Amino acid sequence: MNIEKLLSEDYLLRVICVGQGRTHGTLDSYILKNTRNYCRFFYIISGKMRFVTPGGADLTAQTGDIVYLPNGCEYRGHWFDEGAYTALHFTLTDADGKGVLLSEDICLAYHDDGTVLGIFLALYEAWKIGEPGWELRLKSGFYDIARAILQKAQISDEKTEQSAIHRAILTMEGGFTEDSPDIRTSELARQCAMCESEFRRRFKEETGMPPQRYKNWLRVKKARELMEAGAGVSRAAETVGINDLAYFNKLFHQFFGCSPRDATKKSAL
Repeated sequence: MNIEKLLSEDYLLRVICVGQGRTHGTLDSYILKNTRNYCRFFYIISGKMRFVTPGGADLTAQTGDIVYLPNGCEYRGHWFDEGAYTALHFTLTDADGKGVLLSEDICLAYHDDGTVLGIFLALYEAWKIGEPGWELRLKSGFYDIARAILQKAQISDEKTEQSAIHRAILTMEGGFTEDSPDIRTSELARQCAMCESEFRRRFKEETGMPPQRYKNWLRVKKARELMEAGAGVSRAAETVGINDLAYFNKLFHQFFGCSPRDATKKSAL
């Protein structure tokens, strides 16, 4: 769902009304295509409801879930038991007056811990009593809800990126042996579904080092472990993919502050 559209100045938002209702047991409903010329944020206050569309979408929402119902969508709804809901009805149009959808199909927009519910209920009261300036009140509250949804989406994206960086690190840690050649930064970025510049930025934020420096750190660390286990300096360097011994000595000194041979002597004491 493209929630950023709600906060864009390129689109005109109109909040029509706020609904609220309750079911007293299992209930089935069927909404025909194009019978409702507005979108909805449908908040499940209590209970559990299933939404099924002819296109194959099948979503079950429960207490605290906000479901996005696009303009004109067709679906079959089923309440499993007693429940309650509230809904914001709105339209979004572009500069030419054409309707804009956040998603082509029904989708789960947000799971609330109770914070956003307070906004929904306050908006319903403002609309029900017709308090002065209720149209502006609804629009302001609607943007508060949109920002909450967007913020959660951004946090989720950051966690996904962190997870991707962690996978990249695991790939790098397994990639410095004679049987497993070095993997390029561009390939790691591709595996993380990021452009290379974004991958480099995120990687440095997570590890404190650029990808290439982190690779070199893994190399010399592994080489030191091999030397402590009895391998010679040249053999350890070759095993981690560094054939230039002078370059290996330089890297080793950068990270450990001594030469490989000095480190081997210290570990033997």
